[in-house]
Amino acid sequence: MIYCTDLDGTLIPNDMSVTSFFSVNLKNPLMLIPSLWWLVRSGGRREVLKFYIARRYAFDPGKLSWNREVLDFLREQAANPENEVYIVSGSADALVKKIAFYHGFFRNGFGTNPEVNLVGKNKLAYLRRRFPGQEICYIGNSRTDLRVWEGVSSGMVVSDNLRLIEEAKSVTRIDRVFPPKWEKPGSRGVFA
Repeated sequence: MIYCTDLDGTLIPNDMSVTSFFSVNLKNPLMLIPSLWWLVRSGGRREVLKFYIARRYAFDPGKLSWNREVLDFLREQAANPENEVYIVSGSADALVKKIAFYHGFFRNGFGTNPEVNLVGKNKLAYLRRRFPGQEICYIGNSRTDLRVWEGVSSGMVVSDNLRLIEEAKSVTRIDRVFPPKWEKPGSRGVFA
């Protein structure tokens, strides 16, 4: 089985695109000028902005908060040689790969690049090209993920939103629902 998990709001509570944008621009407010330039020059394409911001964003994955229950589940699946586990996210590709390799059990991480914002229907199209004819279980957390769940064998939801869970169940088989609980780095507790 191929397991593909979203990153933002699924493995971590925040959106790495937003986090990286604010971090880069707060650290150096003059970066707002090139940020706007990249956005305008690309015709408003967010994937271009994500790419350029990610090139300037330094972070330590060990300092991120994690959904430990989802990570532990994926680690168990990765231990089975018949399974492959990937992160597939709308965040910039460089950030996603860094996080995937930090954990060591993901086969790879795939994210937004300057040509494609890897969310919704674009993410589903990518999964179909990357894993043609294979069974895919997709783990997500938002309404944007409904487009992905529509085209995969099964799914899992990270949410306590009953409406989203029911909508996901209406488009694919949902094998499991995880609570949106995050473990702070260095702590043994969780926070919602």
